[in-house]
Amino acid sequence: MENNVPHFLNDPNWMPVQFRFENEQAEIRWMYFGNIFFHEPFFDDTIIRCKQLPENNQIVWTSIDVLLRLADVADCIQPDVFIFHVSRCGSTLLSQAFALRQDCIVLSEVPLFDQLLRFSLRSDAHVHAWYVAAVRLLGRKRTMQKNILLVKCDSWHVFFYQRIRGMFPRAAVSLLTRAPEEVFQSQLKSPGLHAVHGMLEPELFHLNRAELNTLHPHHYLAHVLEFYQRQFAEILQHDATVHLQDYADGADRLIAEMAALLQLPQDEHWMQEIKTRFQFHSKRPEQKFEKELHAEIIPEAILPAIQAYRQLIQAHKKT
Repeated sequence: MENNVPHFLNDPNWMPVQFRFENEQAEIRWMYFGNIFFHEPFFDDTIIRCKQLPENNQIVWTSIDVLLRLADVADCIQPDVFIFHVSRCGSTLLSQAFALRQDCIVLSEVPLFDQLLRFSLRSDAHVHAWYVAAVRLLGRKRTMQKNILLVKCDSWHVFFYQRIRGMFPRAAVSLLTRAPEEVFQSQLKSPGLHAVHGMLEPELFHLNRAELNTLHPHHYLAHVLEFYQRQFAEILQHDATVHLQDYADGADRLIAEMAALLQLPQDEHWMQEIKTRFQFHSKRPEQKFEKELHAEIIPEAILPAIQAYRQLIQAHKKT
């Protein structure tokens, strides 16, 4: 393991942001965050702000051994909750609400986490240690106020649920769902990475390449959404400590349930901040929020996903 850690990386405001594997070498890119905290809807949005800092004029890459060494001695916060979701289901709203709190760090869809997890599809040897180290360093205590850590995963990370659960068994888990026909329409209007045919490894959704090639893009998206619902059902069947949340219950209930899960007291000032923030779009804070309109005609392709969702909700109500 490499012994030399650049002295400036001991500053907790330098953080890992990217992974690459080239010429049989695993490397990590670092960026300086200064006084910039994770308040934006997505981690990538924060990165855009950080690129303006003069310390980031020079691109810094090191061996991944540096990541492991720094993580070993970091003063960090252990994750309190992992949020898995089906996309377009209030997960960004939820994470943005808690990003408003002075005591919370919210890591929202961190590309580095995704790069490491998906690399495990190629080589599984060291990913456990690398992922844990990355979470530790991004959860470092940069101020004394911060003592709660929320990690919002990418939607397809439910494929890695058992792996993540094994890494952080003490963390709570929230599974956030929504009626698939509503997610389907939202994704057709503005597709995310997982909604675009062929953009992600098909094995993430229990497909092979041959099956992928036979699917119409709409049928592919329908399959992905059904996969999410069935994965949630399987998780709940085997882990009674997991919490299922449904977008249909409304934003206030989602936030209240998460606050209870984290054992946070009532905070009227925070609630007022939430009301002010959510007059605007959760993903695009510069835009006023407008309720989505959904088509009245439900495509036949999405019917299996709808059935899986209804079974999930019904089974949850019985517990």
